[in-house]
Amino acid sequence: MRWEEMDNIEAMLETIWDLHDRFSDAIHSISRSHFLKSIQTLDPGPPPEAKHREVHGGGTGVGDNGRSGFVFVKGFRVDDDAAMAEARSLNAIRTALENLEDQLEFFHIVQSQQRAERDVALARLKRSRIILALRLADHQGKKYKVIEKP
Repeated sequence: MRWEEMDNIEAMLETIWDLHDRFSDAIHSISRSHFLKSIQTLDPGPPPEAKHREVHGGGTGVGDNGRSGFVFVKGFRVDDDAAMAEARSLNAIRTALENLEDQLEFFHIVQSQQRAERDVALARLKRSRIILALRLADHQGKKYKVIEKP
């Protein structure tokens, strides 16, 4: 691997680390904001969907006893779901970045190992060629056409 390629991989890894930190900060900010809002605005009243069911008489027709299949946490507003969905989306992006980082580091390690193995193989090949040349030069016996250089 050339130095330019190594520098390029290291630059990409640094960019990935920077993006990872930014996504982590954004997720933390959203989570902190959501938590602070949730403890400041605990509302003992029912969620908006429950009020809607009371006004329009009964459930949505899904399941028994008017259950709609949604889970409501007491005191949390529905608009908080948007913040959590955004945090989950950012977390998915951050996870994909982590996967990319792992694959790039693996690629870098494999390339480094292959370079080292290639260097060792070339050194062995050179040594074998030198030994062959020495054996041919030291040969004192009968001259064969196959030994003579063309």
